[in-house]
Amino acid sequence: MALSVAAAGGGLEAEGGPWSPMVASFLHGLHDIQDSTLGSLLSALIQHCEPPQRSFPLDRGLAPPWWPTGREAWWGMQGEAQAHQGPPLYRKPHDLKKAWKISLLSAVIKYLAPRFDQMRKLVWQSKRLQHKMSARDADTWSKVISREEALDRHAQRALQITPLDEEEEDDDGSPDADDAGGGDSPLAAAAHVEKRKRKISGEGGTGSSSGGLDVGKEMLALPDIDCVPDADRSSSTSS
Repeated sequence: MALSVAAAGGGLEAEGGPWSPMVASFLHGLHDIQDSTLGSLLSALIQHCEPPQRSFPLDRGLAPPWWPTGREAWWGMQGEAQAHQGPPLYRKPHDLKKAWKISLLSAVIKYLAPRFDQMRKLVWQSKRLQHKMSARDADTWSKVISREEALDRHAQRALQITPLDEEEEDDDGSPDADDAGGGDSPLAAAAHVEKRKRKISGEGGTGSSSGGLDVGKEMLALPDIDCVPDADRSSSTSS
């Protein structure tokens, strides 16, 4: 029952801390698992890949999209020897040689991520694996999954966009007018006019010509007047 101790555990064994950015993939460790156990692991996990393998008959030779092609970004992490063998042929998992099983299992793990707890549960609930996995197999499998989980969480943190701590505010400390119900709403337009009035009043209050009046209101109350150039005004006066 070594499987109950190692495969069900979620503890991380990465050097430098559980979520250390220096943690490296341990997919190459799959080589330490027995060939027959690798086939059973594939049988337990591959049925949860979408689209299902049954939709891609073997006699047609067209593999599902999650089947490795050798062009994946992680290719080579499963070990140089396995990577050198190239992508696995599209066959039944149990019919593949060990190097191809390792590459295929690596692809399945990458595809199912970040559902690592589900992978642990599927392996733990497999009666075939309970009887087949040795203590070494279970320990290696647990380490592979834990290390991949650490890498996935570190990648998610690296891609996370940190929001601004504070909203942008104007010089008077009030929120932006566009935030007051939408940039095109009447409430936003009214807030913008009121803000302009306060700004104009503040500027006018520093001079002597304002006379204590609300310059903003006076400007809004003025009708449209056509401006007459000084030259035309003087000529009309002389006549």
